Amino acid sequence: MTIDAQYLPCIEYFALIADFDEVCLEVHENYQKQTYRNRCKILTTNKIDDLVIPISKNKPKEIVKNIRIDYTQDWTRQHLGAIKAAYGKAPFFEHFFDYFRIVFEQKPDFLIDFNYELLTVCLKLMKIKKKIVFSENYQHFIENDFRGKINPKLWQNESKFYKSQAYSQNFGQDFVPNLSIIDLLMCQGSLSNSIIEASKVKLNIFEPQSV
Repeated sequence: MTIDAQYLPCIEYFALIADFDEVCLEVHENYQKQTYRNRCKILTTNKIDDLVIPISKNKPKEIVKNIRIDYTQDWTRQHLGAIKAAYGKAPFFEHFFDYFRIVFEQKPDFLIDFNYELLTVCLKLMKIKKKIVFSENYQHFIENDFRGKINPKLWQNESKFYKSQAYSQNFGQDFVPNLSIIDLLMCQGSLSNSIIEASKVKLNIFEPQSV
């Protein structure tokens, strides 16, 4: 299956990739703004917070693998601070936080490398084994094409890839579905896999998808 690389992806993303042994991250598509490629959603005190990675100025139609992160802004400290504030008292914060902190402190130059490292950390913490590869070129039509299918505009709605399963969260009385996977990991730890499994929607994985 092929999908775009996203920043600390939402639960829907993991429910979608769950049944595939190999996940190909699309790196040759044109970069699109205001997508999950450089943003994620976490739950803080009574509100949802968007964490957005600033991107260096790029030329029009720059492909994803060439997108550089802007470190002139102090966003890594801000994002880590927001994650600490949101999940510092969550059951699995002490077990998991340092894995994420290390990636942030490495400060990879390229967005694709940063997202890849965080994805591998998430899979490791959930003890999920998958082969993660990068696309070698851009193809318009491929089997199991999920590029652009998960985006912030649709995040609150039930999708054909995901059905929300409530779990105990750190703040608020009402369950907020489909946040970043870091919300699920910090709050549920070893139960994350079972929640993702329950969130899956059965797919015909051989049906070609169009971009």
